[in-house]
Amino acid sequence: MHFFKLITTLAAAVSVSAIDIQKHFGQNCGGNFRVCRGINPNICCTGATAESILFRYIPSSWRIECRGYDGGDCRNRRATILSAGATSVCMRSGGFLFTGAGYGFVNRKRAPQEAGEETCAAVAGEGQEQKCESSQEPDTLVLVDGSEYNLVGLEADKLDRLSFKHRMLLLTVSLLSSFTIAADPNVTSAADIPDEFTPLRK
Repeated sequence: MHFFKLITTLAAAVSVSAIDIQKHFGQNCGGNFRVCRGINPNICCTGATAESILFRYIPSSWRIECRGYDGGDCRNRRATILSAGATSVCMRSGGFLFTGAGYGFVNRKRAPQEAGEETCAAVAGEGQEQKCESSQEPDTLVLVDGSEYNLVGLEADKLDRLSFKHRMLLLTVSLLSSFTIAADPNVTSAADIPDEFTPLRK
């Protein structure tokens, strides 16, 4: 009986200790975002690009390494920030688009940049596709006004229209952002979202 209570208590502690990773369309961790809720250590939050990433609800007793990646999912690590007791960490790209994010606990016996295990490992040569042992897609789109839309199981074409941001290379070799609905900075509330997505609202 005591063993069962101990297991239940430990399970509850783990369930409330996972953090959220918010993938924001804009810099400075503001505006609309998609979120991987309750994501565990060394799991890649994939499925969306972001100009900034907010690691949220970090227990103050944790010492974790917040990681941002580009090149597709968690392929190339581009940024690392140690939480150092902070309960939230905002990671800014400075111009490129993050494709993945994750975190791991810092092992004091190793250098900070080596701490934790990487989620992804290349399966072939440079530039070829790699696979993640474990990943998690954003489950919710959150607008500035607090409106939430369920992204779980959404058809690929609708998901792409609603919550992805793309960049196209022009003939002039300059970059142009092609905004989908939620990536448009003028979209800030449920009233700005087409009616076809109303059934997804939480």
